[in-house]
Amino acid sequence: MSDETTIKASKEDIAVKRLEVTNLIYDFINDTSLMPNLIDGLAGLDEIDPNADDIFEKLSEASRLADKLHDIPDIDITRDVGLLVVGVNHHGNIALVPPGAEDWLGKKFKPSKQGIDWLTDQNGMRCLAHYIEFGAKNHLPIHKALIEGLKNKIVVTLIAIYRFDLSESAMNALKELYHLTPAEMRLCNHLGQGLSLKDSAVQLGVGAETNRTHLKRIFQKMGINSQNELVRIITQISAASSIYDVTRKHNLDLVDNQKNSIQTTHTAYIRTRHGSKLCYSCYGDPDGEPLLFFHHTIGCRILSDDMINDAYKAGKLIYTFDRPGYGGSEPIDNYCPKILAECTEDFLDAHGLQQVDALALAISGRSVLEAIPYMKGRMKTLDLYSFRGVSPPHDPTHIWNHFIYLLIKNAKYVGPMVRLLKSAFTNQSVVKNMQSAYGSSPPDQQYVSNPKNCFYLLNVLQLACSQNGVGPSYEFTNLRKEFRANRDDYSDTLIRAFFGEHDRYNPLEDAQDFLKQFPNLSVKSVPNAGQLFLFARFKEFLSLAR
Repeated sequence: MSDETTIKASKEDIAVKRLEVTNLIYDFINDTSLMPNLIDGLAGLDEIDPNADDIFEKLSEASRLADKLHDIPDIDITRDVGLLVVGVNHHGNIALVPPGAEDWLGKKFKPSKQGIDWLTDQNGMRCLAHYIEFGAKNHLPIHKALIEGLKNKIVVTLIAIYRFDLSESAMNALKELYHLTPAEMRLCNHLGQGLSLKDSAVQLGVGAETNRTHLKRIFQKMGINSQNELVRIITQISAASSIYDVTRKHNLDLVDNQKNSIQTTHTAYIRTRHGSKLCYSCYGDPDGEPLLFFHHTIGCRILSDDMINDAYKAGKLIYTFDRPGYGGSEPIDNYCPKILAECTEDFLDAHGLQQVDALALAISGRSVLEAIPYMKGRMKTLDLYSFRGVSPPHDPTHIWNHFIYLLIKNAKYVGPMVRLLKSAFTNQSVVKNMQSAYGSSPPDQQYVSNPKNCFYLLNVLQLACSQNGVGPSYEFTNLRKEFRANRDDYSDTLIRAFFGEHDRYNPLEDAQDFLKQFPNLSVKSVPNAGQLFLFARFKEFLSLAR
């Protein structure tokens, strides 16, 4: 950000710009096709507002929470979290419940001013119930029958019934956020279970006055003045923490399940000569032929399930790592092609590989080509797909070009933007956006018609930007610089370049002059293929390249 441009902007200008960005965010949440407008507005705010960093840090925090709670697979929130969501009709009676919760039908919900009530279950246990705010419906895995009930006006609102017990992670969150003592957290747990101050004192073995003192201190630390407010806060923290615990366990279990006879994947680290951690994964046939895969710049080390299976069928053991400043790999100061080469050599040494075949996708091909002269012949072959050797043309209709623009303007804003995107996208809207981005090829259109594939592309973008876009920012900027190769530096590496004949964004015509610099080069156009050929038909590409 330029200090000069910031100084010239008046407080009124900044206030107006902030209001514009707020409206853009609101518009985007209602219509995700307006994402380019929002990205342009965010970049413009940074140019004039000296406190833009604070705003984006808040945006980042909100996005991280949305990311934790949005679209969680394979979770029964009643079983795993203790949170039951039911529908209430205009008489205040529970009129619609998920399967297995029929005992709650007909119970009356009489909320306080804070939207809280206590209901009694069939065992006589008091359970907390409270309204679900409108926005929260988008971040909880609510049973589809309840959503239909709202649409058909069988129910007018949803409430959450919580069988309360503070988990260890919720306790830690209370301690971290409000600096509560163990005694204060135990009191919170009892109040959340519906106990009175007196009953809680009996269970804790303390006097009633001691409990009242604890409660006053809790109020002071949290900045509240009623037990209802306290219960609402600790319920939300407990539910969010429980959901996060379940998703973390689910993700770990998913990794374990993939370590079977047909595929292997894991996340691991090596330490480079620069003292930094390099994060990597491996996929495919554990006994297969090694292949080092450099994912494109807006991606990182993860492959889709279909690509993993294709790698196994092709007899390949694919290694892929986050380049420095991407994903789980720590940034390295003054990152450049020489450092990329050194990290690659460190990776090969750690896995006992003297030489390796490599594959580079899209813009990453430029970085790998620049690194080869420093690798002393350790890369036998390099297959390039959808290669671009120079700065991509500006295409305002392409979704990723807006991210490129934001990366160059201020890389650290991209991570929060991606998280916000994922929390706002529906299946329909993400397909619509991806089809506008990859519209030049019928096979590409078919690939992105599946929401699973679209969200995979968003996931790799989010992983790439989890280091605030440090790596992508460098590589996009470097792409704008002229590069001249010394042919002798490439005599030990066979280079093959493949281009989809329907790839409008990285066509052969734009790259052929650049590629003429390299000896031992073959170029091939792939029929009926576009930019996503590598993702959609990975096994076919592996066979084509070998």
